Amino acid sequence: MDVISGKSNYHYKYLDLIRCIALFLVMYGHLVHVAMYSTSVYGAISENNNYLLPILDSKKIIIDYLEILFSKLGVKTAVVGVVIFFLLTGYLSVNSLNKQSKSEFLHKKIIRLAPGLWTATVVSILLSFFIQHDCFAWYQIISQIFMIHPIIQVEPISGVIWTLAVEIIFYISIIHVKNIDFKFVIIANVVVALCIYSLCVTSSPNMYQIVYFIKFIPIILIGTTIKLSEQNLWYIRGCKIALSVIFAWINLNFNKVLNGDETTYPNIMTGFVAIGIFEIFYLVFNKRRDLDEKIPGFVSFVSDISYMIYLLQIYVGFNIMYVMKLNGIMNNFMLVLSAFFGTILVSWMCHVLIEKRISLWLSSTKFLRGMQNQKRKKVKAL
Repeated sequence: MDVISGKSNYHYKYLDLIRCIALFLVMYGHLVHVAMYSTSVYGAISENNNYLLPILDSKKIIIDYLEILFSKLGVKTAVVGVVIFFLLTGYLSVNSLNKQSKSEFLHKKIIRLAPGLWTATVVSILLSFFIQHDCFAWYQIISQIFMIHPIIQVEPISGVIWTLAVEIIFYISIIHVKNIDFKFVIIANVVVALCIYSLCVTSSPNMYQIVYFIKFIPIILIGTTIKLSEQNLWYIRGCKIALSVIFAWINLNFNKVLNGDETTYPNIMTGFVAIGIFEIFYLVFNKRRDLDEKIPGFVSFVSDISYMIYLLQIYVGFNIMYVMKLNGIMNNFMLVLSAFFGTILVSWMCHVLIEKRISLWLSSTKFLRGMQNQKRKKVKAL
């Protein structure tokens, strides 16, 4: 878990709260809206069992009220949730790089991301096999475990790990940057625009894979801008954040116009809603530790396992609803609540019993210890 600090090591709980809100929006979008209207759910529901879809009764739309409310703004709950996650990535990365060497930063990211990915992959495979009687190809499994599916152009097991690929590209990029400032944000947006234009000119499959992921980097850079502009006057800070939002929106629309990329992400309102949620909690809690400390401990608990929940939500949530529906349970609220809390429970068990143990093992490996030793040698040399 990242620790945000100015001069101290105080852990701000409001960032955990923001992460939990983002997680809830993503889970709501998938376990309510998708479950209510989709006639196929890749991976989680086998094609042989699509006759049970949609899992939820779309005639009883009261449970989908939040999605209906968001749709009036022209946005979707899951999309807003993902954008908030991206904002947190950009915001937290600046502070982490300021406090750590680049090798240590990368070391901690490997320990943070790899165990959860490996655990979720195995659990997803087991759920698909024992409940859905479905199997994945070996190359799909390998490509997801090592996150090489964009390179070898293979469909991964889980549809949600595309966001993980975006974050990994961002992490690899920023450790090669000497100074992370607003100039870097502008240059990075220009580089993304050039890649988008290159795809239009070349129509290269390889460039398509690159653009597919890096087109979201400007959204992460909005979070970076929020962090970089903390010490600026309010109107300068507002201008920088607004410019960063506009840069991201222009790039996404540039890709839409040139390459026919039809997604909901080019909608500028998505950015404003996500940033609005982030900024509200930032302004209320950032300088008020007395309020921050009143946030319940349950929030930090869910935040700690949020990565595992995010990776497992589709497989665990839909399989729980699938089994319940097979047993004659049709009530929308019962299905969704069981999926929500069942996912949290399974994720917590996987985090405690598997993910944390793999993290400890990774920490002790020679390669990762070597990265730590390099950092210590540099400090001694100074």
